[in-house]
Amino acid sequence: MIIHYLGTSAHEGIPALFCHCENCRQAAKNGGKDIRTRSGVLIDGDWLVDFPPDTFAHALAQRLDLAAVRRLFVTHSHSDHFYPSDLGIRRPPFAHFEERPPLQLYGNKAVTDLCERELDLELLSPFLRVHTIRPLERVEMEEGVCLALPALHKFDEETLVFLFERGGKRFFFGNDSGFFTEPVWRALQGLRLDVVSLDCTYGLGKDGGNHMGLIDCADVRRRMLEQGSADGETKFILTHFSHNAVRPYQELLRAGSAEGFGVSYDGMVLEV
Repeated sequence: MIIHYLGTSAHEGIPALFCHCENCRQAAKNGGKDIRTRSGVLIDGDWLVDFPPDTFAHALAQRLDLAAVRRLFVTHSHSDHFYPSDLGIRRPPFAHFEERPPLQLYGNKAVTDLCERELDLELLSPFLRVHTIRPLERVEMEEGVCLALPALHKFDEETLVFLFERGGKRFFFGNDSGFFTEPVWRALQGLRLDVVSLDCTYGLGKDGGNHMGLIDCADVRRRMLEQGSADGETKFILTHFSHNAVRPYQELLRAGSAEGFGVSYDGMVLEV
């Protein structure tokens, strides 16, 4: 399994639009891994997780072939994770590519309702199909399996995190969530995960109720190890950083490494 982190920031990006805070000024000065766009992940080149407004920039900067994406899994309807308008140009005369099956989109009801409001789904039907999924629903596909799990975030909809299984590997995508609820822990009980990606919006701090920081993520890691969902070979990755709490990449890496975590950056590729 190849996991490609396209963007690794929270909603505002880093440096944030319109912001002159010290963290944003430092990121702009440092450049490189301290520049972060809105979050998304590509798995094996054809499963995309979230579709932020920065997807076009990701495709340009990271030389992506988005026409090759077969599945799109959306965590929730916040605009930094889902910008459906750009899906409307996945058809002629806006796009031309060899004939292939429609892109299959999976998301909660708020996500699919947003698609219905903003897109002409009948016109797009040869190129895009949308599917409403709920927490604890399992989606079985020819390439692998996705288990949708409940996130602790955006409480007016059924926000999701995902467990992906493909090619004998398991990737838990725990982005944009507070500390996981008991249904998540029960679903992961005894399942050995190869990669765990966790929300670190609060940087080196703590939240737990709507997002996480490194202190919360370390608690998640300990519990996963205790219940057999992870072992010494499991890779734990921090992502989804806010400019309000982020530290420079090297500082995050030192602090994260001390707790058993790697730190994502835009364009990072992880192979397991």
